[in-house]
Amino acid sequence: MSEIGEAPAQQQESLTKQPVVETPHSMSYLGVEVPKAKLNDGPLVPDRAAYNDIIDTKASLELKQAIAISIRTGRPLYTKGGSGMGKSTIPKSMAAELGMEVYEIDGHGYKTPDEILAVMKPALDAEPGKRKMLIIHEVNAIPADVLKGVNSELDRLSRSEEGYDKFSTSVLMNANEATDSFAGIAPLSEDLIRRADTYRVPDDLEPSDDDFLGLSLIDEAPNFPEGIIDSSFLTSREDTLSLAELKAIPGFVEDWKKYIEFHKKVKELRKSGVIEDVYGEPVSFTSFTEQPSVLAYLKLFTPDKATTVIPTLQKVLQYRYANKLIDSGKREVEKLITSLGGEDSHSQESTQSHYDEDFKI
Repeated sequence: MSEIGEAPAQQQESLTKQPVVETPHSMSYLGVEVPKAKLNDGPLVPDRAAYNDIIDTKASLELKQAIAISIRTGRPLYTKGGSGMGKSTIPKSMAAELGMEVYEIDGHGYKTPDEILAVMKPALDAEPGKRKMLIIHEVNAIPADVLKGVNSELDRLSRSEEGYDKFSTSVLMNANEATDSFAGIAPLSEDLIRRADTYRVPDDLEPSDDDFLGLSLIDEAPNFPEGIIDSSFLTSREDTLSLAELKAIPGFVEDWKKYIEFHKKVKELRKSGVIEDVYGEPVSFTSFTEQPSVLAYLKLFTPDKATTVIPTLQKVLQYRYANKLIDSGKREVEKLITSLGGEDSHSQESTQSHYDEDFKI
C-alpha cells in the first residue's frame, strides 16, 4: 500500500504517456490531439498566464479530454455538475493554449431569440485562420422560447451552413445541477440535450485528487494524479478510418453487434426506471443520435494497426453513455461497458460466460 504522496505501484507501471502534450501546432489532452489556431494573438484569446496556477487533477484531465473530444468531433458539449469544479475555467484555459477566441454568454437576462442570436453570431461565423469557443453559462436559465433560437443555430452549425463551420467554432454549455442549492433553475429541455454530448463533472474531488491537489501546492505530489493510466487515453487520428478499414479489424462486426445489444440494454434500463432523470433533467439515448455518433467516434479514435476495437469502444461508450448519468444508473451502465470487454474479477471461463450472457446476438 502506498504512502500519501507516493505514486501507487500499479500507476507507475501502467502510465507511460504524458497526460498533456504541447507541440508547436497542437495540444493533446489524454491522447486527444487538437490543432492550434493559426491566428492566435487576437484580443479575445485568453492570456495563458492567467491560468498558470491550474493543477491538473484526475477530474480536470478527464474534463479536458471531454472538451477535446467535443472540439475534434464538432459536437457541442453540455457540462453539468458541481460549482467550482472547472466547468467555466478549464475551457478558457484550453482556449488560451489553443489560441482560440472566447465568446461568453450568461444564460440570465435574454428575453427574445434575437437578443441572444446577436451575441452568438460573431462566435459562430467562421473566419480563416481563427478558431473560436462559444461558452454559454447557465444555459438552463435561458427561457424556453429563446432556446428555440439557440437550437436552430446549433442545427445550422452542425451542418456547417451559411458561413458556419463546426470544426472552427466549438460550443460549450454549462449549468449547475438543479438541486435545492439552485432552486428556481429549471432542468434543460430534451431538445437541446439531444444536440450536445453531455458530461457530468463530479460534485467534489475524490480523496486521491484531494491528496494530489494538496501536495501539489507544496511541490510534494507525484508526477501524475492517481487513476490516470494508459487506458485513460484515446488515440487521435489526423484522418478518419473508412467503414471498410474498420470492418477489416478482427472481430469488428461481432463487436459492433454486441454494441447494438448494449445500446438496447441501456434503453431497457431507462425504460424500466433503473436509469432515472438526473435532478429532473431528461436523459436521452436516442438511437438515431447514439449509434451514428459511436461509429463516427470509432472512425476518429481507433488507432492504426488495432487488433480489436474494444478498448476504443469502451472509452467511447463511457463518454457518450455513462458520463450522462449519476449514482446507480451510471454504475449499471459501467458494468455493461466492462462486460463488453470480457473484463471481470472472476476466472476467464466465468468472464466469458458473463460476457456471452450479457450480449447474446
